[in-house]
Amino acid sequence: MSEVDITPDQLQELKDRLTSKRQELAKLVKSLSEVTGTKHDCEILDVGDSASLNEMRVRAATLIKQHNDTMSEIDAALIRMKERRYGVSETSGEPIDYERLLVIPWARTAASQ
Repeated sequence: MSEVDITPDQLQELKDRLTSKRQELAKLVKSLSEVTGTKHDCEILDVGDSASLNEMRVRAATLIKQHNDTMSEIDAALIRMKERRYGVSETSGEPIDYERLLVIPWARTAASQ
C-alpha cells in the first residue's frame, strides 16, 4: 500500500467539505420528506393535478434515497479519516489523487479504477 500524500491542512479542508455536504444533504432530505409525507389533498379534484402530485412525491422519494446513500458514503469517509485509511483506494491500495478528493471527498477509489 502506498502512502497518501495529503497534508494536514488538506485533510482538514476535505473533512470540512464532507461535513458541510452532509449538513446540506440532511437539510434537503428533511425538506423532501415533507413533500413525500404530505397527505393527499382531498380538494384536488383534477386527475392531472393528482397525477402531478404523485409524480412529485416519487421524484422526492428518489432524491431522498440518493441523498441518504451519499450521506452514508460521507459517514464512511469520515470513519476512514478517523482510522487513518482515508485517501487510499479500496481496490488497489494506491493513494487517491487530492484533486479527485476535492471533487468527490467520499471517493473510495481512484478515478481510473
